Formats: sequence, C-alpha cells, structure tokens
Amino acid sequence: MKSNFHDSERSALSTALKALSRRQLTTFQLQKRLEEKGFSPETIAEVLERLTEWKYLDDQSYARAYIRSKKEKHSKQRIALELLQAGVSEGLSLKLLDECYPEKQEYENCKILVEKYWKEEELKWERKHKLSSPNQLANKEAMIWKNVRDKLLRKGYLFSTVQAALNNRTERENF
Repeated sequence: MKSNFHDSERSALSTALKALSRRQLTTFQLQKRLEEKGFSPETIAEVLERLTEWKYLDDQSYARAYIRSKKEKHSKQRIALELLQAGVSEGLSLKLLDECYPEKQEYENCKILVEKYWKEEELKWERKHKLSSPNQLANKEAMIWKNVRDKLLRKGYLFSTVQAALNNRTERENF
C-alpha cells in the first residue's frame, strides 16, 4: 500500500475491506456503497483499483459463485438479470452461464419445479372444490397446467422449457 494514502483513502479502504469481509461484492456494488458513504470519485477509483490488484475484488469469481449458488432454484434468465443488476457485464454473465449452467440442467430443474408446483396446485384445487362435479374435474387439469406454467414463466424459465417439462409430466401420467 502506498505510504502517501490520504486519510480519506485509508477510511474508504477500511470501509471497503469491512464490506468485503461480510460478503463478496462486485466492483459496481462496492462503488455504490462507497458513494453512499460520501467518498469522492477519485478516492473510490483508487480504492477499487487497489482492491482489484490485491484480488479482493473480482467480478468473474463473484459471478461464478453466484451462479453456483442459484442454479438449482432459478432459471438462467433470472440469474443473468440479477448479475446485470449487481453490475456484472452482460458478456461475462452469459459466458459464465453457458459454462456453469447447461441447458439440460435448467430443463431438469424446471421438471422438478413442475412436480412441486403441480402438487401444490392440486392441493389448492382440492381444498377449494371439495365436492366437485365432473365438469369441474375436467377443468382441474387445465387450470393446474395454466397455474404451474405461469409460476414457472414468472421465475424466468423460457416458454419452450416450461412447455417441454409440462408435456413430459403429462406423458408420464398418461402411462
């Protein structure tokens, strides 16, 4: 560390290290925190440069860790959006998602969620329609299908992935 660091640079560096000791952050996230604390843009730039040199700040390792922690429960689209919001570049996000989160895994995750949501929706249906007429029972599957599809689309899964996972469930059930 330079011996001619000013007090504000030392304070900013201390604030940054304290934030990084709690959890990994992107350059963008740390920059915003330092801005909120009132540090000057020059001081922030110096601190960010120093932390990057020391490898305390690395957007690529942040993105890899984030993808690994979220890929079991979230779609690629949702993770990509969250990484963009965290300040990771779109190019880096997409590259790492392709490396770390294969299409097949996203489809498998979607199938698991189809089963989970199907059971939840069936229970809701049964509680709501205890004494169902044959007409309502015919409508049951269509309503559950729609509700499950809508939940998965809101989670960021692609329409084609959701349709394939729902079709897979229906085919298995018909055998």
